Amino acid sequence: MKQKNIREYLSSKYPGHTWILVHERSMRSVYRLERDGVPEYFVKIYDPSTLLETIRNFTRPRTLHEADMLARLRKCGVPVPGVHDHIRLGAASALVTRAIFPATPLHEAEPARQAAIMLDLAVALLNRGFFFTDMHAGNVVLDREGRACLLDAYEISPVRRITGHHVTALFAQILNSHDITDEGLGHALGMLEGDYGTPAFAGEIRIKALGLRRRYVKKRVRRSMRDGSFSREIRGDAYTAYVRRNGPLDLDEVLTRHHVNIANRTDILKYQEKTQLSTVGDYCVKTYKRPRPLCAPYAVRSWKGLLTLYFNHVCVAEPGAVAVFRDRSSVLVTGMLREPDLDEVLSTDYADLPVRDRRKMAAALGRMIGYLHSFNVYHSDLKACNIKVGRAPLRFYLLDTDRVEQARTIARSRRLRNLVQINTSIPVRVSRCCRMAFLKAYTAYTGEDPKSLFREVWRLSAKREIVYRTPSGDTLETWKCPLR
Repeated sequence: MKQKNIREYLSSKYPGHTWILVHERSMRSVYRLERDGVPEYFVKIYDPSTLLETIRNFTRPRTLHEADMLARLRKCGVPVPGVHDHIRLGAASALVTRAIFPATPLHEAEPARQAAIMLDLAVALLNRGFFFTDMHAGNVVLDREGRACLLDAYEISPVRRITGHHVTALFAQILNSHDITDEGLGHALGMLEGDYGTPAFAGEIRIKALGLRRRYVKKRVRRSMRDGSFSREIRGDAYTAYVRRNGPLDLDEVLTRHHVNIANRTDILKYQEKTQLSTVGDYCVKTYKRPRPLCAPYAVRSWKGLLTLYFNHVCVAEPGAVAVFRDRSSVLVTGMLREPDLDEVLSTDYADLPVRDRRKMAAALGRMIGYLHSFNVYHSDLKACNIKVGRAPLRFYLLDTDRVEQARTIARSRRLRNLVQINTSIPVRVSRCCRMAFLKAYTAYTGEDPKSLFREVWRLSAKREIVYRTPSGDTLETWKCPLR
Protein backbone atom coordinates (compact mmCIF):
# COMPACT_ATOMS: atom_id res chain seq x y z
CA MET A 1 0.00 0.00 0.00
CA LYS A 2 1.66 3.23 -1.12
CA GLN A 3 1.92 6.37 0.98
CA LYS A 4 -0.39 8.33 -1.31
CA ASN A 5 -3.10 5.77 -0.50
CA ILE A 6 -2.61 6.09 3.25
CA ARG A 7 -2.58 9.87 2.79
CA GLU A 8 -5.86 9.62 0.87
CA TYR A 9 -7.35 7.46 3.60
CA LEU A 10 -6.24 9.85 6.34
CA SER A 11 -7.47 12.86 4.37
CA SER A 12 -10.91 11.28 4.14
CA LYS A 13 -10.83 10.44 7.86
CA TYR A 14 -9.84 13.99 8.84
CA PRO A 15 -11.81 16.23 6.45
CA GLY A 16 -11.57 19.98 6.71
CA HIS A 17 -7.92 19.98 7.76
CA THR A 18 -5.01 21.66 6.00
CA TRP A 19 -2.03 19.32 5.61
CA ILE A 20 1.36 20.95 6.08
CA LEU A 21 4.52 18.89 5.53
CA VAL A 22 6.86 19.31 8.50
CA HIS A 23 9.57 16.76 7.79
CA GLU A 24 10.26 14.09 5.20
CA ARG A 25 12.80 11.29 4.89
CA SER A 26 13.04 8.19 2.73
CA MET A 27 10.31 6.21 4.51
CA ARG A 28 8.95 8.69 7.06
CA SER A 29 6.97 11.88 6.69
CA VAL A 30 5.45 14.13 9.33
CA TYR A 31 2.48 16.44 8.73
CA ARG A 32 0.77 19.09 10.81
CA LEU A 33 -3.03 19.10 10.46
CA GLU A 34 -4.54 22.54 10.94
CA ARG A 35 -8.16 23.63 11.14
CA ASP A 36 -8.78 27.36 10.60
CA GLY A 37 -5.05 28.01 11.02
CA VAL A 38 -4.81 26.26 14.39
CA PRO A 39 -2.76 23.03 14.71
CA GLU A 40 -4.98 20.16 15.83
CA TYR A 41 -3.03 16.97 15.06
CA PHE A 42 0.36 15.73 13.96
CA VAL A 43 0.53 12.72 11.66
CA LYS A 44 3.63 10.55 11.33
CA ILE A 45 3.52 8.18 8.34
CA TYR A 46 5.89 5.29 7.74
CA ASP A 47 5.77 3.86 4.23
CA PRO A 48 8.73 1.49 3.62
CA SER A 49 10.14 1.03 0.15
CA THR A 50 12.75 -1.73 0.54
CA LEU A 51 11.89 -5.36 1.20
CA LEU A 52 13.60 -5.43 4.60
CA GLU A 53 11.89 -2.23 5.76
CA THR A 54 8.55 -3.56 4.50
CA ILE A 55 8.91 -6.78 6.49
CA ARG A 56 9.95 -4.92 9.61
CA ASN A 57 7.16 -2.38 9.53
CA PHE A 58 4.58 -5.03 8.66
CA THR A 59 5.50 -7.32 11.56
CA ARG A 60 6.11 -4.54 14.10
CA PRO A 61 5.05 -1.06 12.94
CA ARG A 62 7.35 1.68 14.18
CA THR A 63 4.36 3.88 14.81
CA LEU A 64 2.78 1.22 17.02
CA HIS A 65 5.89 1.06 19.18
CA GLU A 66 5.89 4.85 19.49
CA ALA A 67 2.20 4.93 20.38
CA ASP A 68 2.87 2.39 23.13
CA MET A 69 5.79 4.45 24.49
CA LEU A 70 3.75 7.66 24.47
CA ALA A 71 0.98 5.95 26.44
CA ARG A 72 3.46 4.54 28.99
CA LEU A 73 5.23 7.86 29.42
CA ARG A 74 1.96 9.72 29.84
CA LYS A 75 0.86 7.22 32.49
CA CYS A 76 4.15 7.78 34.37
CA GLY A 77 3.68 11.54 34.38
CA VAL A 78 6.18 12.45 31.65
CA PRO A 79 4.65 15.23 29.49
CA VAL A 80 4.10 13.92 25.94
CA PRO A 81 1.46 14.43 23.23
CA GLY A 82 -1.70 12.40 23.56
CA VAL A 83 -2.23 9.55 21.10
CA HIS A 84 -5.37 10.12 19.03
CA ASP A 85 -5.27 7.33 16.46
CA HIS A 86 -3.15 4.61 14.89
CA ILE A 87 -3.71 3.27 11.36
CA ARG A 88 -2.25 0.31 9.49
CA LEU A 89 -2.67 -0.19 5.76
CA GLY A 90 -0.59 -3.12 4.58
CA ALA A 91 3.05 -2.40 5.40
CA ALA A 92 2.36 1.33 5.83
CA SER A 93 1.32 2.77 9.18
CA ALA A 94 0.49 6.14 10.68
CA LEU A 95 0.40 7.64 14.17
CA VAL A 96 -1.89 10.58 14.89
CA THR A 97 -1.15 12.63 18.01
CA ARG A 98 -2.88 15.67 19.42
CA ALA A 99 -1.02 18.90 18.76
CA ILE A 100 0.48 20.80 21.68
CA PHE A 101 -0.69 24.35 21.07
CA PRO A 102 0.62 26.91 21.59
CA ALA A 103 4.12 25.45 21.63
CA THR A 104 7.62 26.91 21.53
CA PRO A 105 10.57 24.84 20.26
CA LEU A 106 13.06 24.33 23.07
CA HIS A 107 15.99 25.42 20.88
CA GLU A 108 14.50 28.95 20.87
CA ALA A 109 14.94 29.22 24.64
CA GLU A 110 18.06 30.61 26.33
CA PRO A 111 20.96 28.12 26.26
CA ALA A 112 21.10 27.86 30.06
CA ARG A 113 17.39 27.09 30.24
CA GLN A 114 17.69 24.52 27.46
CA ALA A 115 20.43 22.71 29.38
CA ALA A 116 18.47 22.73 32.65
CA ILE A 117 15.33 21.38 30.96
CA MET A 118 17.22 18.62 29.18
CA LEU A 119 18.86 17.54 32.46
CA ASP A 120 15.47 17.50 34.22
CA LEU A 121 13.95 15.38 31.44
CA ALA A 122 16.86 12.93 31.62
CA VAL A 123 16.38 12.54 35.37
CA ALA A 124 12.61 12.07 34.93
CA LEU A 125 13.07 9.38 32.28
CA LEU A 126 15.74 7.42 34.13
CA ASN A 127 13.96 7.52 37.48
CA ARG A 128 10.86 6.10 35.79
CA GLY A 129 12.80 3.29 34.11
CA PHE A 130 13.13 4.66 30.56
CA PHE A 131 16.19 5.02 28.33
CA PHE A 132 16.38 7.37 25.32
CA THR A 133 18.90 7.12 22.48
CA ASP A 134 17.83 10.31 20.64
CA MET A 135 17.94 12.94 23.37
CA HIS A 136 18.26 16.39 21.80
CA ALA A 137 16.48 19.75 21.96
CA GLY A 138 14.77 19.22 18.60
CA ASN A 139 12.56 16.57 20.22
CA VAL A 140 11.28 18.94 22.91
CA VAL A 141 8.78 21.82 22.93
CA LEU A 142 7.49 24.09 25.68
CA ASP A 143 3.71 24.20 26.16
CA ARG A 144 1.50 27.10 27.22
CA GLU A 145 2.71 26.87 30.83
CA GLY A 146 6.36 26.57 29.80
CA ARG A 147 6.40 22.86 30.61
CA ALA A 148 8.76 20.72 28.53
CA CYS A 149 7.09 18.04 26.38
CA LEU A 150 8.83 15.20 24.55
CA LEU A 151 7.62 14.82 20.96
CA ASP A 152 9.45 11.81 19.53
CA ALA A 153 9.31 8.62 21.59
CA TYR A 154 10.34 5.99 19.05
CA GLU A 155 13.89 5.76 20.43
CA ILE A 156 12.62 5.49 24.03
CA SER A 157 12.49 2.04 25.59
CA PRO A 158 11.68 0.73 29.07
CA VAL A 159 14.46 -1.11 30.89
CA ARG A 160 14.20 -3.48 33.83
CA ARG A 161 17.03 -1.83 35.73
CA ILE A 162 18.79 1.46 35.07
CA THR A 163 22.56 0.97 35.06
CA GLY A 164 25.59 3.24 34.88
CA HIS A 165 25.73 2.58 31.15
CA HIS A 166 22.24 4.04 30.68
CA VAL A 167 23.07 7.09 32.81
CA THR A 168 26.36 7.74 31.03
CA ALA A 169 24.89 7.34 27.55
CA LEU A 170 21.84 9.55 28.19
CA PHE A 171 23.68 12.40 29.92
CA ALA A 172 26.47 12.29 27.34
CA GLN A 173 23.91 13.04 24.63
CA ILE A 174 22.94 16.21 26.50
CA LEU A 175 26.50 17.31 27.14
CA ASN A 176 27.18 16.72 23.46
CA SER A 177 24.90 19.66 22.62
CA HIS A 178 24.87 21.86 25.74
CA ASP A 179 27.50 23.68 27.76
CA ILE A 180 26.91 22.40 31.30
CA THR A 181 29.03 23.17 34.35
CA ASP A 182 30.39 20.51 36.69
CA GLU A 183 28.05 21.87 39.37
CA GLY A 184 24.98 21.58 37.13
CA LEU A 185 25.88 18.07 36.03
CA GLY A 186 26.62 16.97 39.59
CA HIS A 187 23.29 18.33 40.83
CA ALA A 188 21.35 16.44 38.14
CA LEU A 189 23.22 13.19 38.81
CA GLY A 190 22.50 13.58 42.52
CA MET A 191 18.75 13.55 41.76
CA LEU A 192 18.96 10.04 40.27
CA GLU A 193 18.05 6.95 42.21
CA GLY A 194 21.46 5.44 42.76
CA ASP A 195 25.02 6.49 43.54
CA TYR A 196 25.89 8.48 40.42
CA GLY A 197 26.76 11.90 41.85
CA THR A 198 30.52 11.39 42.08
CA PRO A 199 33.11 13.51 40.21
CA ALA A 200 34.57 10.32 38.70
CA PHE A 201 31.22 9.36 37.19
CA ALA A 202 30.73 12.90 35.84
CA GLY A 203 34.17 12.62 34.25
CA GLU A 204 33.14 9.41 32.47
CA ILE A 205 30.10 11.20 31.09
CA ARG A 206 32.21 14.06 29.75
CA ILE A 207 34.60 11.65 28.03
CA LYS A 208 31.62 9.86 26.46
CA ALA A 209 30.15 13.21 25.36
CA LEU A 210 33.39 14.22 23.66
CA GLY A 211 33.33 11.01 21.64
CA LEU A 212 29.71 11.58 20.65
CA ARG A 213 30.46 15.17 19.59
CA ARG A 214 33.46 14.14 17.51
CA ARG A 215 31.52 11.38 15.71
CA TYR A 216 28.51 13.67 15.18
CA VAL A 217 30.64 16.43 13.65
CA LYS A 218 32.63 14.00 11.55
CA LYS A 219 29.41 12.53 10.16
CA ARG A 220 27.97 15.96 9.37
CA VAL A 221 31.17 17.02 7.61
CA ARG A 222 31.26 13.80 5.59
CA ARG A 223 27.63 14.26 4.54
CA SER A 224 28.42 17.77 3.31
CA MET A 225 30.50 16.20 0.54
CA ARG A 226 27.51 14.63 -1.14
CA ASP A 227 24.00 15.59 -2.18
CA GLY A 228 21.93 15.77 0.98
CA SER A 229 20.21 17.97 3.53
CA PHE A 230 23.19 20.35 3.92
CA SER A 231 24.67 20.44 0.42
CA ARG A 232 23.51 20.08 -3.15
CA GLU A 233 25.91 18.50 -5.59
CA ILE A 234 26.77 20.10 -8.93
CA ARG A 235 28.63 18.05 -11.52
CA GLY A 236 29.63 20.07 -14.56
CA ASP A 237 32.15 19.90 -17.36
CA ALA A 238 34.60 22.18 -15.54
CA TYR A 239 34.20 21.21 -11.89
CA THR A 240 32.42 19.19 -9.21
CA ALA A 241 30.96 21.32 -6.43
CA TYR A 242 28.95 21.11 -3.22
CA VAL A 243 26.85 24.18 -2.55
CA ARG A 244 25.08 25.05 0.70
CA ARG A 245 21.48 23.98 0.20
CA ASN A 246 18.69 26.58 0.31
CA GLY A 247 21.18 29.43 -0.08
CA PRO A 248 21.05 32.21 -2.72
CA LEU A 249 24.52 31.42 -4.09
CA ASP A 250 24.86 31.28 -7.89
CA LEU A 251 28.21 29.51 -8.10
CA ASP A 252 28.86 30.07 -11.81
CA GLU A 253 28.25 33.80 -11.52
CA VAL A 254 30.41 34.10 -8.38
CA LEU A 255 33.29 32.19 -10.01
CA THR A 256 33.09 34.28 -13.17
CA ARG A 257 33.24 37.54 -11.20
CA HIS A 258 36.10 36.19 -9.08
CA HIS A 259 38.15 35.31 -12.19
CA VAL A 260 37.54 38.86 -13.50
CA ASN A 261 38.75 40.24 -10.15
CA ILE A 262 41.93 38.17 -10.33
CA ALA A 263 42.64 39.11 -13.94
CA ASN A 264 42.04 42.84 -13.35
CA ARG A 265 43.45 42.95 -9.79
CA THR A 266 40.18 44.38 -8.46
CA ASP A 267 38.56 43.71 -5.06
CA ILE A 268 41.62 41.64 -4.14
CA LEU A 269 42.06 40.59 -0.51
CA LYS A 270 45.14 38.44 -1.01
CA TYR A 271 47.23 37.42 -4.00
CA GLN A 272 49.88 34.71 -3.67
CA GLU A 273 51.12 31.85 -5.79
CA LYS A 274 49.19 29.32 -3.69
CA THR A 275 46.01 31.28 -3.03
CA GLN A 276 44.07 34.24 -4.40
CA LEU A 277 41.20 35.89 -2.50
CA SER A 278 38.70 38.41 -3.74
CA THR A 279 35.34 39.78 -2.69
CA VAL A 280 32.30 39.12 -4.85
CA GLY A 281 29.34 40.95 -3.36
CA ASP A 282 28.65 39.36 0.04
CA TYR A 283 31.03 36.47 -0.62
CA CYS A 284 34.71 35.82 -0.08
CA VAL A 285 36.15 33.58 -2.83
CA LYS A 286 39.46 31.80 -2.34
CA THR A 287 41.12 29.82 -5.11
CA TYR A 288 43.91 27.32 -4.48
CA LYS A 289 46.54 25.81 -6.74
CA ARG A 290 46.71 22.08 -7.35
CA PRO A 291 47.79 20.01 -4.33
CA ARG A 292 50.72 17.65 -4.26
CA PRO A 293 50.05 14.11 -5.56
CA LEU A 294 47.91 11.94 -3.25
CA CYS A 295 46.89 15.00 -1.20
CA ALA A 296 43.33 16.32 -0.93
CA PRO A 297 42.53 19.60 -2.72
CA TYR A 298 43.23 22.59 -0.48
CA ALA A 299 39.70 23.97 -0.70
CA VAL A 300 38.27 20.61 0.38
CA ARG A 301 40.55 20.68 3.43
CA SER A 302 39.42 24.24 4.20
CA TRP A 303 35.75 23.29 3.71
CA LYS A 304 36.05 20.35 6.11
CA GLY A 305 37.93 22.46 8.66
CA LEU A 306 35.37 25.25 8.33
CA LEU A 307 32.49 22.85 8.90
CA THR A 308 34.29 21.17 11.80
CA LEU A 309 34.25 24.54 13.53
CA TYR A 310 30.75 25.39 12.30
CA PHE A 311 29.18 22.18 13.61
CA ASN A 312 31.00 22.71 16.92
CA HIS A 313 29.23 26.10 17.21
CA VAL A 314 32.43 28.12 16.77
CA CYS A 315 31.98 31.41 14.91
CA VAL A 316 33.24 31.22 11.31
CA ALA A 317 32.30 32.72 7.96
CA GLU A 318 29.07 31.23 6.63
CA PRO A 319 29.84 28.15 4.49
CA GLY A 320 28.89 28.74 0.84
CA ALA A 321 30.43 26.21 -1.51
CA VAL A 322 33.49 24.15 -2.35
CA ALA A 323 34.47 23.22 -5.91
CA VAL A 324 37.24 21.09 -7.39
CA PHE A 325 38.24 21.66 -11.01
CA ARG A 326 39.41 19.00 -13.44
CA ASP A 327 43.09 19.88 -12.86
CA ARG A 328 42.46 19.50 -9.07
CA SER A 329 42.82 23.20 -8.39
CA SER A 330 39.95 24.23 -6.13
CA VAL A 331 37.89 27.09 -4.75
CA LEU A 332 36.17 27.86 -1.44
CA VAL A 333 33.26 30.30 -1.19
CA THR A 334 32.15 31.70 2.18
CA GLY A 335 30.21 34.62 3.46
CA MET A 336 32.28 37.80 3.62
CA LEU A 337 33.45 38.80 7.10
CA ARG A 338 34.05 42.55 7.16
CA GLU A 339 35.08 42.64 10.81
CA PRO A 340 38.68 43.70 11.60
CA ASP A 341 41.43 41.25 12.53
CA LEU A 342 42.28 40.89 16.22
CA ASP A 343 45.87 42.15 15.84
CA GLU A 344 44.67 45.25 13.99
CA VAL A 345 42.11 45.99 16.70
CA LEU A 346 44.77 45.68 19.38
CA SER A 347 47.27 47.80 17.46
CA THR A 348 44.84 50.66 16.79
CA ASP A 349 42.14 50.60 19.49
CA TYR A 350 43.83 49.07 22.54
CA ALA A 351 45.19 52.32 23.97
CA ASP A 352 41.74 53.95 23.87
CA LEU A 353 39.84 51.03 25.40
CA PRO A 354 38.89 51.25 29.10
CA VAL A 355 40.73 48.70 31.23
CA ARG A 356 37.46 46.88 31.88
CA ASP A 357 36.80 46.45 28.14
CA ARG A 358 40.36 45.25 27.54
CA ARG A 359 39.98 42.50 30.11
CA LYS A 360 36.51 41.66 28.87
CA MET A 361 37.88 41.12 25.36
CA ALA A 362 40.78 39.02 26.67
CA ALA A 363 38.47 36.84 28.77
CA ALA A 364 36.05 36.34 25.88
CA LEU A 365 38.92 35.20 23.64
CA GLY A 366 40.16 32.85 26.38
CA ARG A 367 36.71 31.30 26.72
CA MET A 368 36.52 30.73 22.97
CA ILE A 369 39.92 29.04 22.79
CA GLY A 370 39.18 27.05 25.95
CA TYR A 371 35.88 25.89 24.48
CA LEU A 372 37.70 24.90 21.29
CA HIS A 373 40.29 22.82 23.13
CA SER A 374 37.72 21.30 25.50
CA PHE A 375 36.18 19.62 22.45
CA ASN A 376 39.62 18.53 21.19
CA VAL A 377 39.49 20.89 18.21
CA TYR A 378 42.91 22.08 17.07
CA HIS A 379 43.68 24.99 14.73
CA SER A 380 47.29 24.74 13.64
CA ASP A 381 47.65 28.46 12.74
CA LEU A 382 45.86 30.16 15.61
CA LYS A 383 47.36 33.63 15.26
CA ALA A 384 45.69 36.97 15.84
CA CYS A 385 45.65 37.69 12.09
CA ASN A 386 43.41 34.64 11.64
CA ILE A 387 40.85 35.87 14.17
CA LYS A 388 38.19 38.43 13.31
CA VAL A 389 36.59 40.55 16.05
CA GLY A 390 32.88 41.32 16.07
CA ARG A 391 32.09 44.12 18.50
CA ALA A 392 28.28 44.11 18.79
CA PRO A 393 28.00 41.62 20.36
CA LEU A 394 31.61 40.75 21.19
CA ARG A 395 32.58 37.55 19.40
CA PHE A 396 35.51 36.04 17.52
CA TYR A 397 35.54 34.39 14.09
CA LEU A 398 38.25 31.93 13.05
CA LEU A 399 39.82 32.03 9.58
CA ASP A 400 42.30 29.89 7.60
CA THR A 401 40.67 26.54 8.30
CA ASP A 402 42.59 24.16 6.03
CA ARG A 403 44.47 22.69 9.01
CA VAL A 404 41.68 22.33 11.54
CA GLU A 405 41.00 18.92 13.05
CA GLN A 406 38.97 17.37 15.84
CA ALA A 407 40.75 14.42 17.42
CA ARG A 408 40.09 12.06 20.30
CA THR A 409 42.55 14.08 22.39
CA ILE A 410 44.84 17.08 21.97
CA ALA A 411 48.36 16.72 23.32
CA ARG A 412 49.23 19.39 25.87
CA SER A 413 52.16 20.45 23.68
CA ARG A 414 49.75 21.33 20.88
CA ARG A 415 47.50 23.33 23.20
CA LEU A 416 50.56 25.20 24.44
CA ARG A 417 51.58 25.85 20.83
CA ASN A 418 48.21 27.52 20.21
CA LEU A 419 48.54 29.65 23.35
CA VAL A 420 52.05 30.74 22.37
CA GLN A 421 50.82 31.56 18.85
CA ILE A 422 48.25 33.93 20.35
CA ASN A 423 50.73 35.36 22.85
CA THR A 424 53.33 36.19 20.18
CA SER A 425 50.97 37.57 17.53
CA ILE A 426 49.56 40.49 19.53
CA PRO A 427 51.33 43.78 20.36
CA VAL A 428 53.73 43.89 23.30
CA ARG A 429 51.71 46.76 24.76
CA VAL A 430 48.88 44.35 25.65
CA SER A 431 49.31 44.12 29.41
CA ARG A 432 50.16 41.06 31.45
CA CYS A 433 46.89 41.56 33.33
CA CYS A 434 44.97 41.08 30.07
CA ARG A 435 47.07 38.06 29.17
CA MET A 436 46.33 36.58 32.59
CA ALA A 437 42.60 37.33 32.16
CA PHE A 438 42.78 35.38 28.89
CA LEU A 439 44.38 32.36 30.59
CA LYS A 440 42.01 32.44 33.58
CA ALA A 441 39.05 32.23 31.20
CA TYR A 442 40.82 29.53 29.19
CA THR A 443 41.62 27.36 32.22
CA ALA A 444 38.00 27.49 33.35
CA TYR A 445 37.49 24.94 30.53
CA THR A 446 40.69 22.93 30.97
CA GLY A 447 40.88 22.80 34.78
CA GLU A 448 44.55 23.89 34.89
CA ASP A 449 46.14 26.37 37.28
CA PRO A 450 46.23 29.70 35.39
CA LYS A 451 49.35 31.00 37.16
CA SER A 452 51.38 27.88 36.34
CA LEU A 453 50.14 27.95 32.76
CA PHE A 454 50.98 31.64 32.48
CA ARG A 455 54.58 30.97 33.53
CA GLU A 456 54.88 28.14 31.01
CA VAL A 457 53.43 30.15 28.13
CA TRP A 458 55.67 33.08 29.04
CA ARG A 459 58.75 30.84 29.13
CA LEU A 460 57.97 29.41 25.69
CA SER A 461 57.26 32.87 24.29
CA ALA A 462 60.30 34.62 25.74
CA LYS A 463 62.77 33.83 22.94
CA ARG A 464 60.28 34.41 20.13
CA GLU A 465 59.70 37.58 18.18
CA ILE A 466 56.28 39.16 18.08
CA VAL A 467 54.79 39.58 14.61
CA TYR A 468 51.41 41.15 13.92
CA ARG A 469 49.62 43.13 11.27
CA THR A 470 48.55 46.75 11.39
CA PRO A 471 46.67 48.78 8.76
CA SER A 472 50.06 49.95 7.47
CA GLY A 473 51.63 46.47 7.24
CA ASP A 474 53.41 43.86 9.32
CA THR A 475 55.11 44.92 12.55
CA LEU A 476 57.98 43.10 14.25
CA GLU A 477 58.64 43.52 17.98
CA THR A 478 60.66 41.86 20.71
CA TRP A 479 59.72 41.65 24.36
CA LYS A 480 62.51 44.13 25.23
CA CYS A 481 62.34 46.35 22.19
CA PRO A 482 58.82 47.17 20.92
CA LEU A 483 58.02 48.77 17.57
CA ARG A 484 61.17 47.80 15.76
